Amino acid sequence: MFEKVKDVPLPQGTISPWPSNLAVCWLDTRNITYVAIIQCNNVHIGNWDNKSNTDVIWDTIAPSEPNPNDKTMEVTTVGLVHPNARNFPIAVIGTTKFIYIYDVKKANQKPLFSLPLSSTLKDFLPCVGKDVNAHSRPVNSVSVAPESAYVLTSSEDGTFLVSKLHTRKPHAYQVEHRFSDFQSTTSIVGAQFTNGRGSAIAVASYDNSSLIMFKIIKKSITSTQ
Repeated sequence: MFEKVKDVPLPQGTISPWPSNLAVCWLDTRNITYVAIIQCNNVHIGNWDNKSNTDVIWDTIAPSEPNPNDKTMEVTTVGLVHPNARNFPIAVIGTTKFIYIYDVKKANQKPLFSLPLSSTLKDFLPCVGKDVNAHSRPVNSVSVAPESAYVLTSSEDGTFLVSKLHTRKPHAYQVEHRFSDFQSTTSIVGAQFTNGRGSAIAVASYDNSSLIMFKIIKKSITSTQ
């Protein structure tokens, strides 16, 4: 069903081990997909045109404390959100001391908004979620493709699973397994659909310098004579 199509190198460094370390937002009206990934103290934001399959264009955000020293701090989480009142998404970045909001089109400029945390986060962030029997370790990301009702889950055990959520009778609310893949040499920290149809997937693995891209490849039927 899905096949690996390519690796997309990061502009620098390797992927950090934070749970759910991959954010995706697609703009159907513009045929553009945005991705965000944490690399140490940086957040790399990439985008590409789905219609023409252009190469990924990267920008890098390096959040720093709002003081003259400009001390960098550790980034722990990232999300991409597309408010109705904006033409392009915003990036929500969580660090050990602040929450920042950036305009993805102006990633190199100052944040639109910053919010100090009441207490500094230390050591780690817990990942809270339901156990999925198909995974042998905790699930660290869930993605839903609204047009196809596909559900994508990934886990630290190196697997990601694609399931079909049936919403109509006679199989309403039943989940059907459609595809799974196992990355034997690494730990997956995030996996997301990159379009609303659920026909393409981006996978982020700990200490990997690239995003791994998968797509549904239609098999050609050859007739035998």
